Amino acid sequence: MLKTTEQNQVILTKQDYEQLRYYIGSASFKEGEMTLSHELKRAKIVENSELSADRVKLNSKIIVVDLETNASMEFTIVMPAHADMKQKKVSVLTPMGTAFIGFAKNDEVQWKVPLGIKRFRITEVYNES
Repeated sequence: MLKTTEQNQVILTKQDYEQLRYYIGSASFKEGEMTLSHELKRAKIVENSELSADRVKLNSKIIVVDLETNASMEFTIVMPAHADMKQKKVSVLTPMGTAFIGFAKNDEVQWKVPLGIKRFRITEVYNES
């Protein structure tokens, strides 16, 4: 199950929320989709114009730092049909994609992996205007 720092508010645009709800509502549920469903239930929904530029949404390019190793990674959060690891495009349905959607620059997120808990800090968020 996804673990996040609960004091960090998940904030999604109405457009992203509706697109994600439609996707998980029309697909057969898998673990990643149930985890995303949990995040959607706790999300605050705002209009696109109300979302701060440093908030992760669909198609955001982000840079994160692993708090254990200090290694950084850059990738874009996308819908499953557009996922491509060679192009650093991560599906929002993966544990990593779900962990970051709706959070903001400088937020710390964590989730459980087979070898324990992974903890990251979002250091940059790039959204197209």
